[in-house]
Amino acid sequence: MEKINKSDLTSSTPETLNIEQLIEKAGGFGRLQWIMLLYAVIAKQGASFFMYNLAYLELVPRLECYYIESEFVECEVEDICQGGVLKDRDLWRPDYTDSKSFRNWMTDMELYCYSEFMIGLIGSIIFVGFVLSGIVLKVGDRFGRKKTIISGVIINMMACFVLYFWRNLYVIYVVLLLCGVLLYKNISIYILTIELIPTRHRMNTSSLINSAEAFLVYIPTTIFLLAGGKNMQHFLIVGLVLPVISLIPSFLIPESPKYLFEKGMFPELRKTLSYISRFNGAQMGDYIIEGEQDCDSSKFSHEESSVKLDMTMPDNFNATKEKINISKVLEEYNPNEVHQPLLKSIPKEEFSVCRELKHRRTLLNLISIVICFCIASFSYYMVGIFLKYVGANSVSEIAGNFGGGFIQNYIGTKKTLITCFSISLIASVPLLFVNNTILIAVCVFMGKFFLQGAFNVVYFASPEVFPPLFVSFSFMVSGIISRMFTIFAPQVAEVKPRQVPIIILLVLCFIGSFVPILLKASKK
Repeated sequence: MEKINKSDLTSSTPETLNIEQLIEKAGGFGRLQWIMLLYAVIAKQGASFFMYNLAYLELVPRLECYYIESEFVECEVEDICQGGVLKDRDLWRPDYTDSKSFRNWMTDMELYCYSEFMIGLIGSIIFVGFVLSGIVLKVGDRFGRKKTIISGVIINMMACFVLYFWRNLYVIYVVLLLCGVLLYKNISIYILTIELIPTRHRMNTSSLINSAEAFLVYIPTTIFLLAGGKNMQHFLIVGLVLPVISLIPSFLIPESPKYLFEKGMFPELRKTLSYISRFNGAQMGDYIIEGEQDCDSSKFSHEESSVKLDMTMPDNFNATKEKINISKVLEEYNPNEVHQPLLKSIPKEEFSVCRELKHRRTLLNLISIVICFCIASFSYYMVGIFLKYVGANSVSEIAGNFGGGFIQNYIGTKKTLITCFSISLIASVPLLFVNNTILIAVCVFMGKFFLQGAFNVVYFASPEVFPPLFVSFSFMVSGIISRMFTIFAPQVAEVKPRQVPIIILLVLCFIGSFVPILLKASKK
């Protein structure tokens, strides 16, 4: 028999690659990643067109009432309601010639005589859904990113369908609550997209995804209003079309390689990498996944040891197992035999959030992320109290998203957060004293620019500093706490004199300048 050269075996041994190297080998930032990026931009905006324009959907139009002089004159809501009952329709009408009068839920369902609380609940109930979404978000770690996204897209499509065709206030409450909960879908899309992309491209990708809202929602809305658009139902149509467009691609996108790797689902990971590489026109070749051999050998040793232990049992063990002294069998077990791996092989521990939180570094990172989320979100709304002086609101958001991303590429996450909060602090100081409209506009633009950049960067920080199976939990905790914290931003922004909310903004930005120092990547 011909002898096998050991050097030939060594040279033909497949290379062992970690998950980042595997993503690069599958094509890096290839065709699939570009398509996934486009999918993320479209699928995330399913409900945004009406959620971010609720103010127009519930806005009371200018009203005209008919008087004895046989002409319509401007009147108030109180003039068309008697004891909570709407007057005859012939005695009043909405004035759609006014620039602030729209065909919306207020006109379609004639909600004029409902209490301010009932009308205000249309907007505030979404925040309740946002809080609840954090609880649902953990589903992505249990069942996978893809299944979570598919369920979210389907529910999103059904919700928009109900909103468009069903005219009932209480149904709207339920659907808007559900739309708030659907935020988990957007976060799952974001996480999946980021985990499919090589590390060096993730920051720019994150900036582009987070800027999509301004491109696809704010700017088209502004153009629609400037063009004299009146029918707010168009927002619902767009909200219905986008989930329909993204439904079929939701079934075709791959599962997150990082998720499969962390779960130890190596056969599924190989299939996913093969799918990605074929789409990108790359060749995977032979390779070994880091940790795959350990998992396989542990499983094999466990099975082999079980077989050998069974062989030491009598043939009639099943019939007489009640009479066998198990301790005696174990005493006769020879630890020096080949089946010794039974004592050495320890199956891979199932990932546990509670166990992860016991690590001091993970806990510090989570606390830092939550604080940065709260400060970025709250401060972003706080600086908006002077938006009436600024006509380029969406421009500052787009610029802030990309600005934060480019800064982070050069100096890193921690220094970028410190820089963004510090410059926002400096830019907001003149708002305490300045009354000039132009100077206020410049300060607000700079403040929003860097606060939006900070929000974008802290959004990206979670996948960077936490293990993949902990990312959804971190988004859940930070999302719930930051949204509960931000609920009070509109009330605080209206506190008089105007210097009070600005001082609060300065204090928050000051705190935000130091908290990121605690951030450091956890051991994965």
